[in-house]
Amino acid sequence: MFEVFWDLYPKKFGKDLARAQFMKELARGIPAETIVHGARQYRASSPGKYARKAHEWLYDGAYKEPQPETPQRKPRASRRQAVSPVDVALQESGLFSSEYDQ
Repeated sequence: MFEVFWDLYPKKFGKDLARAQFMKELARGIPAETIVHGARQYRASSPGKYARKAHEWLYDGAYKEPQPETPQRKPRASRRQAVSPVDVALQESGLFSSEYDQ
């Protein structure tokens, strides 16, 4: 079951340490399915290269914690749509004409 966990976990670093901690968690009575489920959730919400090392994640019992959903980014306005307050003031004063007036 460790290999299933390892395949799911987002950061591939310290496999031997992770295996040892995985076995310790099993010895403490934590079901392997709980750990694997937690790893699946963590992978879906983790910050990619900034994911925690597997053995630390296991040691801290992070598999028990609900993972926050990844926030959806709002689309950014294109440069063409962005108008600075200075441009607005100049347009209103009649000193500046731009493509925004069209």
